Amino acid sequence: MRRFLILFVGLTAFLQAQFDRDPRAVGLAGAYGTISRGFSAVGWNPANLAFPDSSGHTRISLGYVNLRIQNTVLSLKDLNYYNGRDLERPDPYTGEIPKEGFLELFREDGFRGEAGLTLVVPFLSLSHKNWAVTTRTISAADLIMPYDYADLFVNGNRILQDYDLTIDLNSMVMAVADFSMGFPFELGAVGFTVRYFQGLTYYGFDSDESTAHFLTDTTSLKAGAEYITRLMYGGTGAGLDLGYTSNLWNGWQFSVALNNLFAQTYWNKPTYARMLLGVDEADIYQSKKYVYRLKELTPMDFFGDTTGVMPTFEEIYMAEESSLDPPDGTVKIRYPAWARFGLRRQLNPEVVWVSDFSASFHNIFFARDSWLWSNGIEIV
Repeated sequence: MRRFLILFVGLTAFLQAQFDRDPRAVGLAGAYGTISRGFSAVGWNPANLAFPDSSGHTRISLGYVNLRIQNTVLSLKDLNYYNGRDLERPDPYTGEIPKEGFLELFREDGFRGEAGLTLVVPFLSLSHKNWAVTTRTISAADLIMPYDYADLFVNGNRILQDYDLTIDLNSMVMAVADFSMGFPFELGAVGFTVRYFQGLTYYGFDSDESTAHFLTDTTSLKAGAEYITRLMYGGTGAGLDLGYTSNLWNGWQFSVALNNLFAQTYWNKPTYARMLLGVDEADIYQSKKYVYRLKELTPMDFFGDTTGVMPTFEEIYMAEESSLDPPDGTVKIRYPAWARFGLRRQLNPEVVWVSDFSASFHNIFFARDSWLWSNGIEIV
């Protein structure tokens, strides 16, 4: 029979920390923790491998490509509402000032743009009965701009307001391999996934040491930025997924999963990936410090002194670049871990309602350290 997926309620603008998404998961707005089957259960809930798969006991995927580009602030509804609107004029229906609502979108996390690409390379994904082996290559980038960018753009430059303009950037490419098993028992099923990471390359800013600011007082303008970048080749790491799914009882089914427990990659050490990439051992870690400064600008710098002479660009702007020594030990980059609670209700033999409640423990790479709720209806 043909399968139709209907998006019922999607309170998530993205699938929490999910690099791997099949069409069924997307159609259900990410409410997939209870009904994922076969190798599609890997990364969601490995306990589901213990339940029969609708396509039989064996599934093989020779390859797929998954591309996603998103921001976590502006939805299509928001873009349609604010596009071309006078932000200072009250809404004729609600009386609200659009500017306040627009700024509120950015207040908690600022602006965040993300891009990800997943390829089933170099091998394949296979599930047979209650076990699965999956491999893939992941590329991901995460850019965060603080709230003060939106404040400066909408409200303009306010006197004595010290704007935090520090940008955070993380990007990586890594190969991932999983082995998963599910075990049925009287009350349902439990499962695990053992995950291995082979980091290929990482580039990002050191968020603890990077800063940028902008301030205008009553007599002058001050601005400066200092960024430390890190480029690394070759990293290794591991993670663990644990899951439980109950049996279907009176049409109800419950699941819980913990994904990427203890997951992190260690960089700045010799690996097979570094040798395959042809990177010399001396170059596996490269770090630079960039310093940008504006001279404390006064009205004289804009309009000239008493003789009408204005300073040159080189006199008011300074940029420096320097290389930093690699650290003595390895550099640890966390991989997002999260918890997922799922619920399924079989309304009739052809219709099922599913719901997931999920939260990440980290705020990086498609993950959020806040709870999200997603719901969907599937009609078979």
